[in-house]
Amino acid sequence: MRTILYFTAYLGLILAVVSPSHAYTYASPQSDPLIAGREAYLTAVNGGDWAAAEKALAAFKPDLDLLEAGDDAFAGDKGISAAFSDAIKNKDADAAKAALTRATIDQIDRRLSGASKNINTYQTASTLVASAQAFYTAMAGDLSAATQKTVSSNLQAALDAVGKPGVFGYGAQKPDPSALDAAHKAIMAALRPPSSS
Repeated sequence: MRTILYFTAYLGLILAVVSPSHAYTYASPQSDPLIAGREAYLTAVNGGDWAAAEKALAAFKPDLDLLEAGDDAFAGDKGISAAFSDAIKNKDADAAKAALTRATIDQIDRRLSGASKNINTYQTASTLVASAQAFYTAMAGDLSAATQKTVSSNLQAALDAVGKPGVFGYGAQKPDPSALDAAHKAIMAALRPPSSS
């Protein structure tokens, strides 16, 4: 009897670790400098405190450098750093906020591209989708209801597409690269509509 109880508790622990809902906990909004610095940056920009905006920018500038350069999964966004520095230099609040939106969308794109590249490694792929979700959550309040619906549903589709490892072979689902690619494209189409380019 005691053995059965131990096994049940152990099985419950494993299910909690591999469940899709748990995957979203890997990407705390406070864990990324761009997300953590978002409020300070926007507060400074909205208040016209450009010295404070520049200080807030410095906290996540290394992330912008990574976005600028790109990596093996993300082509890079040339000029993203200059978009911030020019907006602050010109004291242009609209441009400063647009730069933040652009960088946040870049991070979503980068994370989903990374998930596609690592789709056969469940832990990595699911963590990257969760990180994309954290960036989306940070900016969701600035989006229309229709865009929120599209992005939210496709982020869930992306998470489903990375599959599930299952428990002792039960409940396993193979990753679906095509479904992940489709969800990624739909998210980017919603966040970067043609008229915005």
